[in-house]
Amino acid sequence: TFGGVISGSGGFTKAGVETLILSDVQAFTGPARVDAGRLALGGTNTLASASSIFVAAGATLEANLAGLAIVGGQTLGGYGEVTEGAIQFLANSILSPGGSVGELEGIAGATLNGGMTYIFEINNAGGTAGVDPGWDLFSSPGVITLAADSGNPIFLDVNTLAGTVSGSAAH
Repeated sequence: TFGGVISGSGGFTKAGVETLILSDVQAFTGPARVDAGRLALGGTNTLASASSIFVAAGATLEANLAGLAIVGGQTLGGYGEVTEGAIQFLANSILSPGGSVGELEGIAGATLNGGMTYIFEINNAGGTAGVDPGWDLFSSPGVITLAADSGNPIFLDVNTLAGTVSGSAAH
């Protein structure tokens, strides 16, 4: 357990297979990375000042039971798991599964609020969801709530399209 505050413009990387608990709200403004093991958070806003949060394949970000708030200007991405509390994507936040094509799993569910952006990467329309070649996937065995409407939409940013796409899309 680390009960202090990390501050400054730099980032933070959790490495190694063990568990690290951050019990206080952190003040650093660079990226937060969970490259291995488990990073457990003491509150919903523990990483609110981080520019981004990336969870690597096989790594776990354990949100507080009250949840994890992804605030405006912040990105949550990667290939790993976010466990315990549900994820709340606030206005001007970004969800970006994978680091290219990949899957990010929110075990306890998520709420995607209007004004947030989902960066969706696809490199093979004939591929598989969450796997390269294929397309990005944000999944959850919990409930994923879309809290948006025509006056406050969720933005979808589609990148790196390759392959053949047929059919149509509708709101």
